[in-house]
Amino acid sequence: MPRARRERRGLPARRVYFFKERATVARGDDGLSYVWREKRLAQHGTALPTAFPWRARCVAVGVLAIEDLDGASERSLESLGLSARQARDIFHRIERITVTTIYFQNGPNAGAPYDQDEATLFESSARTSSFNSDAYEVGDRESLRLTHTITALSGTGALAHVQIETRKDSSDTWRVADAFPVATATGTYRKVFKGLDRFVRAVVTIAGSTPSVTSSLSGEAV
Repeated sequence: MPRARRERRGLPARRVYFFKERATVARGDDGLSYVWREKRLAQHGTALPTAFPWRARCVAVGVLAIEDLDGASERSLESLGLSARQARDIFHRIERITVTTIYFQNGPNAGAPYDQDEATLFESSARTSSFNSDAYEVGDRESLRLTHTITALSGTGALAHVQIETRKDSSDTWRVADAFPVATATGTYRKVFKGLDRFVRAVVTIAGSTPSVTSSLSGEAV
């Protein structure tokens, strides 16, 4: 099994280049700002999730990826022209996002790294009716390795069915990628979803007589 190690937070290259770019723009040095921008765009970037706080405002000030802000302080975020509330909300959201580096343990790629994004489509909560999760942007990732964890399930004939749908953008129609088996008991269910477009969502069906299901859906985008 691959061994996971969290990337050192603090000075991700994209953030360094982004803030240098912003500083040179403020000084009116367009030539140097272009150099820093090219360096930033040459680094891997994780697209901002659709539900990212103040996403439109972030895009407006030039943020293109999670790594542009990863490790930034609230004061640094405010220096981008964000309000104190916006900076605080974004700071706390960034702290919940983890980009993990995995190292191959066997074969010709042993010791070589590859990265993955932690993905949460919905957090653990007791639910009594069917629902759709918020859209999650996988960006250039084409697969999701998801775990559906059910910690409580009650009601006569209660069941939960999780279907993953995908689309390219809001102008596109959601289509089915695949689905977990129908769950009728607590437990952990694991499945890999491939061939995904830019956005995904979970369509959860809860059925039975007075059902209640406590579950979560999370995993890795690779």
